[in-house]
Amino acid sequence: MDTGAIVREAIEDRAQTLNAVTIHEGDESGSEWDSDAPVFEKAGFTSKRYRERGSNLIFVGWREGASGSYSVTYDPVPTSAIPGDGQISRLKTRLLGNNAGGQIRGEVELTDNAGNTYVWSLPRLTTDFNEYNLRAEDAETSASIGSVNGSAGTLEYRFNLTGELNEPRAVLIDYAETLPFSLDSRSTSLTTSGVQTTGRTISRRFDATIMEILNELSEEDNFTSYVESSDLKYEPRGQTTAPKSIDYANTPVVDYDVDRDYDRIINKLTVQGAGDVQVTVESKGSIEFYGLAPREEQLVDKEIQTRDEAQTRGENILNHKAWHESALSFSVADSTYSAVRVGEAIQIAWPPEDVDGEFIVSGKEVDNRGIVTLTASGSTET
Repeated sequence: MDTGAIVREAIEDRAQTLNAVTIHEGDESGSEWDSDAPVFEKAGFTSKRYRERGSNLIFVGWREGASGSYSVTYDPVPTSAIPGDGQISRLKTRLLGNNAGGQIRGEVELTDNAGNTYVWSLPRLTTDFNEYNLRAEDAETSASIGSVNGSAGTLEYRFNLTGELNEPRAVLIDYAETLPFSLDSRSTSLTTSGVQTTGRTISRRFDATIMEILNELSEEDNFTSYVESSDLKYEPRGQTTAPKSIDYANTPVVDYDVDRDYDRIINKLTVQGAGDVQVTVESKGSIEFYGLAPREEQLVDKEIQTRDEAQTRGENILNHKAWHESALSFSVADSTYSAVRVGEAIQIAWPPEDVDGEFIVSGKEVDNRGIVTLTASGSTET
């Protein structure tokens, strides 16, 4: 979902893992199953050494010379296995395949009752039974991928034969289950009307505190968060302009510090995505402030599919790594500066340090004398 929606849901709801729910055990009556495979039937194996659950196995077979793609569909999946909006942590299933030469390639598709489709590619099938733990965050999750037969609550195994088989082959399917979770409302007075939609959709499982989630996503989104009148704000850094500015001639600054040590910063980054997708990004504001840092970092993420996505990812990372958290620090003997909020853009003109521009407020402290210390971590000019 959208990362802003993730923040809202993390505040409003708590996830609780439920007991695993069996979808099938390979010994159902038969009306739940459908397949276009040349041979599709109960295996009829009575020995328990072949099966882990139930009293039978599903046999999917092809004769010599077979080729093409085939599916095995189970319908309906129990509602308890895919509750709510497809709230599952993983799908587990167990298969064996006579797959000499690796000619049989498999994938599994689960469609829930809310229009979500999960598709996993299976690792190579072998002549030993393998239990596949397929995590929800590793699936392709879209209503427009896979076969999507238009039927909610279905589990489908798909097998693609690469080339013609030179001998009969078969796959055995033992069972499938999901590990669902529920979403329970938190008891909190914190509201989320100020959490903005970011336009960035991700598939990820979080097992972390709300603060850890906020820190991780805000760095990726280049957003800031703060609480105002019991309402959480999540908005782009610098979107709001501070009601104050810092000017050498007029602001009552009693102390300041400008840290131009570039040893801990990175202002040039190369992002390597899938295939030949590669982009090098620089932080112009950071280079002007520190000079070009000697450290140049490379990020490799094969899930990045386009240059635009690589450019955005690189720029958002540099928005954080190209500046010290307190590159600029000013202590002002004027209590009205306490109205400045973290994440706002503030204009700073300080000729003695050759600083003149709009920067992002990264911290604020007010002492018992009313002196307000503001720190800035970066420039609005990337």
